[in-house]
Order: sequence, then structure tokens, then C-alpha cells
Amino acid sequence: MRDAGREMLAAVRSRVSTCASSWARRGSHSDPRHVFPLGPDATPVIHPTAFVANSATVCGDVAIGEDSSVWYNAVLRGDVGKIVVGKRSNLQDGVVVHCARHNLGGGAFDVSVGDDVVVGHAAVLHACTLENRCMVGIGAKVLDGAVVESGAIVAAGSLVAPGTVVTGGTVWGGVPAKKLRDVREQEVGVLRDLPGTYVRLAALHVKHSPSSS
Repeated sequence: MRDAGREMLAAVRSRVSTCASSWARRGSHSDPRHVFPLGPDATPVIHPTAFVANSATVCGDVAIGEDSSVWYNAVLRGDVGKIVVGKRSNLQDGVVVHCARHNLGGGAFDVSVGDDVVVGHAAVLHACTLENRCMVGIGAKVLDGAVVESGAIVAAGSLVAPGTVVTGGTVWGGVPAKKLRDVREQEVGVLRDLPGTYVRLAALHVKHSPSSS
């Protein structure tokens, strides 16, 4: 019995040692972020000035533009289509982005995020288009074939149904989302100023990130 116990303990220690070595090799990779290709034609292209947090995942056919930021625990999965993020846009913590090749409407859609776009924490962008200078609020979902036009705001927690066009200069909210009102002057200022704030925040996180030391 004692010999059997020793053998079992040795086997457990061996498995732990193997796992530890595997994680050490992963941790020593030249790019500590979870950024990786899914084939020769599906390789992330990230501008040198863009910020991708260490705990974010960016894989496959994804392009991220100048001064944009992808925050902690966000996932951009370009395995069935292309994801393009423009300049100075921010996809905040926990955002999920994915394309569609099969859906109930029979469409196939990539994801396009324009310049100066704000996507709030834990939002979901699925096979949709966000034009320049728009905002998708915290926890909102924008689904297949939907378009959020320039200057529009999707309120927190809303669901933009497939194929919906959120018209420019308006605020939409609810499940499913509908037009609530026009964008107010103060909100226009937020749409103008918040992208620059996130560019500065990204620089701060890069400066103080453990991986940068």
C-alpha cells in the first residue's frame, strides 16, 4: 500500500511539473498578450501605437488601428470573418467581438468599427457595423447586420436586433432597442472627448504594466 501511495504521489508531482513547464514556456513568449494567428490568411495586424491588454484575446483576421485600445478580458475572434477597428477607438473590459457566416437570416457579416468609437464594458458586437464617432453602452448587444451610424448612442443594456439601423445623432435603448430621442449637446461633447481620454488612459496602462518593466 505504501509503495502504491508513493507511486501515485510521484505521478501527481510529474503531472504538476509538466504543467508548470508548459505555462512557463507560454509566459516566456515574445508577446505576453493572447494575440495569435489562425492560419496564414488570418493573422492579427495591430498598429504599433494600439494598446492590447495582456488579458485580452485577439485571434485570427483582426486589424486594429492607430491609438485604439482593447482592454482587459476583451475577446476579438476573427475565425469566420474579418474584424476591423479604426483609429482611436476603444473596446473596453470584457467586450466580445465576433463575425457571422451562418445565421437565421442567411447573411454573412464581418465586423467593422470606425474611428473614435466607444464600446463600453461587457458589450457584445456580433457581425455588425459601427460607424465613426458613435457609442455602444455598457452591456449592450449589437447583432448581425445591424448598423450604428455616426454620432449615435446605444444605451447601456440595450439589444440592437439584427438588421437594425441606429440612425446618426439619436439615442436608442431597450430590448429590442428603439429610438428614444435625439442626442443632446452634452452627449455630443462626450462622443468628441472620450476617445482622446482612452488614448491617454491606454498610454498610462502601458507605462505601468508589469510586462513593460
